[in-house]
Amino acid sequence: MKKTKLLWINIFLIIVIYLTTLFFYKKTVFTTKFDLALITRYFLSQDIPHEVPGKRLFLSDEEVYTAAGYLYINGEDPTKYSFDHPPLIKYLFGQSIKLFNNPLIAQVFLGALLLISTYFLALKLTKNHLISFISTLILLFDPLFLDTSTKALLDVGQSSFAVLYFISLFYYKKNYVLQGIILGLFAGSKFWITPMFFIAIFVIYKIYKKEMEYKIFVKHLIVSFITYSLMYLQTFILIGWKFNIIWHILRTFKFRLQHHIQVFFGGSIILFLSGYFKMWWGKLEWTRSFPWSPLWPISLLSGTFYIIKSFFSKKIDLSLLNIVIPITYLFYISFQNPFPRYFLITLPFFYIFLANAVYKIFKKLKPFYS
Repeated sequence: MKKTKLLWINIFLIIVIYLTTLFFYKKTVFTTKFDLALITRYFLSQDIPHEVPGKRLFLSDEEVYTAAGYLYINGEDPTKYSFDHPPLIKYLFGQSIKLFNNPLIAQVFLGALLLISTYFLALKLTKNHLISFISTLILLFDPLFLDTSTKALLDVGQSSFAVLYFISLFYYKKNYVLQGIILGLFAGSKFWITPMFFIAIFVIYKIYKKEMEYKIFVKHLIVSFITYSLMYLQTFILIGWKFNIIWHILRTFKFRLQHHIQVFFGGSIILFLSGYFKMWWGKLEWTRSFPWSPLWPISLLSGTFYIIKSFFSKKIDLSLLNIVIPITYLFYISFQNPFPRYFLITLPFFYIFLANAVYKIFKKLKPFYS
């Protein structure tokens, strides 16, 4: 009973600290108002290549997602506008505009969901409320989290569902419905390739640990596909239930391949370690990136050392998997141009590892100072 009470007290404190921080340092997230003129600009943007040949307004990703969300919530087909990303988070932006005339309120809720999910995963892994609280606070005050959780981008939602998917797969092992719904939401938040990366890592771990239950795994994939498909319900309705979602998935994959640009392999790791990246436009110079935190390279280097140590000692457990995920993900995204916001999905896992490692070191050193 005491532990349950402590859990909810900590979560309440985290949300209060989060909202207070936003109010004092990112107040515009609450005061932003949707400008209907954005829709006019959107129809002249780079996202509408066939309707206005020769006329272009280049909008930011935030503006594109906000405009698309507004159109979706007003009945437009999500495969026609901003089709290259699934519509889930954009629907939330649209609903936020409808309710509050502010797309960023949805992002505040998603930020809170990411913090709560991180706390729960840390608690499941460490069985320690202090470690869970500290790791969540580190994430809360990370400059990348504060930056992306106040912009109409897709990464906060994607990161939340990634953490929840980890929790559902390893701590609710028999509940294939819950696993499938969360995986479907994960795939529908930004792009379905990233969940496939997570699935591959999880499957390798489960097979190695001889924990793979194939029937449950297949069932959860079926539920996830149904969940993903339901996000296109408006499309099914508009075209008379003749929508071929498999073709659409392949269409988005083809679009990704055609628009893939890379300066050189490993740019993401360099950016993560140093805060610098090489521009892929203009003079191709090296430039400083914001936001960046020195805790990123500390987490990466200490996590790499822990992985090597664990493999030599043959200690393969969920704590190891927790740090393997973000490090392998950094190599995975090194095949594309580096963007700081791509790192957000790694930070909950890195900070859970870092808080746990510091706590253990402190416990070992404590006898010397007592």
